[in-house]
Amino acid sequence: MLASFLIMVREGLEAALIVAILAAYLKKVGRPGLSKYLFTGAGLAALLSLITALLFGEVYSTVGTAFEGVAALVAVIVLTYMVFWMSGNAKNMHILLEQKAETAISSGKLIGLTGLAFLSVFREGIETVLFLFGLRAITTWQSIVSGVILGLILVLVLSILIFRQVYRINLRKFFTYTSAILLVFGAGILGQAVVALQSAGWLPGTITVWDTGWLLSDRGLIGSILRALIGYASAPSLLQITMYLGYLAMFGSLAWSSLDLGKKRSEAATTKAQTAACAACQTEQYTDPFSSFGRDYANPLYKLLRSKWYPNVVITALGVIFLIILVIGLFKLNVGPFNNVGPLRLGPFVTKEDENNLFNFLLWIIWLPLVSIVTLLAGRLWCGNLCPLRLVTDWFRNLADKLFGRPAHTKPYMRVGWLLPAAFILITFFVKNWPIQQIAHYGAIMFIVLIAATAAISFLFQRGTWCRYVCPIGGWLARLARLSFIGVRSNQAACDTCQTKPCIKGTDQAHRCPSFLNPSKLDSNRYCLECWNCVKNCPSEKSGMRVGLRFPGAELQKPYSPDIWESVFVFGILGMYTAVSRQGVILSLSIPWVLSFVAFITASLLVYAMLSWLVAKLGGIPFREALTNIGYIFLPFEFAIALLTFGDDALSFFGIFVPGASLLLGLGFVWSSYLATSIIKNHTTSERRTIMALIPVAIVLMVLLFMWAGWYTSGTIIDLT
Repeated sequence: MLASFLIMVREGLEAALIVAILAAYLKKVGRPGLSKYLFTGAGLAALLSLITALLFGEVYSTVGTAFEGVAALVAVIVLTYMVFWMSGNAKNMHILLEQKAETAISSGKLIGLTGLAFLSVFREGIETVLFLFGLRAITTWQSIVSGVILGLILVLVLSILIFRQVYRINLRKFFTYTSAILLVFGAGILGQAVVALQSAGWLPGTITVWDTGWLLSDRGLIGSILRALIGYASAPSLLQITMYLGYLAMFGSLAWSSLDLGKKRSEAATTKAQTAACAACQTEQYTDPFSSFGRDYANPLYKLLRSKWYPNVVITALGVIFLIILVIGLFKLNVGPFNNVGPLRLGPFVTKEDENNLFNFLLWIIWLPLVSIVTLLAGRLWCGNLCPLRLVTDWFRNLADKLFGRPAHTKPYMRVGWLLPAAFILITFFVKNWPIQQIAHYGAIMFIVLIAATAAISFLFQRGTWCRYVCPIGGWLARLARLSFIGVRSNQAACDTCQTKPCIKGTDQAHRCPSFLNPSKLDSNRYCLECWNCVKNCPSEKSGMRVGLRFPGAELQKPYSPDIWESVFVFGILGMYTAVSRQGVILSLSIPWVLSFVAFITASLLVYAMLSWLVAKLGGIPFREALTNIGYIFLPFEFAIALLTFGDDALSFFGIFVPGASLLLGLGFVWSSYLATSIIKNHTTSERRTIMALIPVAIVLMVLLFMWAGWYTSGTIIDLT
């Protein structure tokens, strides 16, 4: 009832304001007698809106669930458009109406006043009808009708006051606050629309995320009120709650920023102009929200990180363990319960093709998903603190230094942006084309080849070349590190007063940054290996380089330091994951693997090119700018499906495949929805442009969600709690 009441009050009040503004204008110009034309048009609009509502009701009773879902979706679309249109036009609405009224009067076509009132009020009436039928998805007809009646009474009272004091109402505040409430209503309507379309078979069926009916049923008094207010459901489907949160992430964040839109847009335009005017500025200087662990190096954490033993002892220990595991896999040794026969004592491999070997278990069941999750939480901690390949790079670089002296610089062809993506695609092709993940012997050979490549590149080129420009594992983790919660940043005040710059040059404590970064200007987690060399080299009295928490994915909200190859790559490999996971489902198995692999990647790249073109056109931005930035929107979703693609054995082994897939897809979709608004808003010049550019991105995100949710989360309704 409260939802329909608020909608009726808002839409009815908006219609009353339109008539009041026009009547006040006629009085101001000395033509109050023309008001009859206004009331005639408004009355006809109200009557036609009522007829439309009756027709909708007849269609609903005939078609049923599918119509309910479609009507709710249309209501959400119109509601969202109306909210943002009103936020930008409420302040000047009376000026626009007065201009149209003046045109009608001056032309002598007084019927134009009737038409103006009719069209303005009828638009509000149609919106009201759509919203109320959308509410049918979350409440009963009795409740809706009760809210409408109470809303009409209040509108009648307020209308009398409006006619007397029309210019004393703060329309902007009224529509701002009610817009925020309506967006929550919209999210609830969208969620129920999804359920209705799932029931009709139009959307893939998905599991139930939880069931709180034992505590608070959505059919009871309190539950039904919450259902109408915020779209509460005691047993929501995965798709329902994911779309609900994604809608709030995308349009809620846009509404939040639009409260002070003019100022923000002005500042954004000024910054953009200043950046363009500065020929030396290749990237905008940026510092993300950051909270360091400790104020100086007296903190126990920094004492550990600055120790000469750390992380060398940890890497060496893991190197020895890795060597042992490598030998076990290479020679298929029987170790403990992993005797290559029967199930593991910790639990059987669910997939039949996995060889029962300690190498396979530790590498593909434990290491692969764990290193991805650790990167999401703590950046490239694996690369700088745990990866045994760092030992290989240091050993062979030290050997080359002793033999030849100064190393050769990294060649330009090794610094091209496509090399890391190509390395990751290539190793994925080999892993999935041959039984490398299934047969331990093949997996061990692959890692021996990786070690040999690491040794060769480290021997020939300067320190850090492998980690930054070539390593396929590092290339995968570099993108994920942009989303991480932890990073290394400088205390700019301390760095500005530092003359020697030991963090750049290196000291006896540690070499310079292996990724060739300037630590004092660090603004991205992408290439930072978290090796702590900069922390070790910084003088204790400066304590300039800090480790701390940052807002997850903060550097992608614009994004900062974008790279066109990385952006294209993020979306391009969505096709690669599809080829790896579902090639036999989508295409005939008779098609050669190589062709299907290339075909899926190519198709994904073409889709991305078209999406970037649409965003560029609708958002009013250059095509290359869209191509360079839009791909980062999909990074959280890419992380989700990458774990599903490569970590499916781990999820199955621990018996959490469906809940794990549900959590990953939900998190990826909601996070990408939030980034969509943030990134597009930072590259368009108006709210209208932002919303228009968001439409194709939202459609692509939903298609991806429906596709992967249908593949991985459909089935029996379960309780994930």
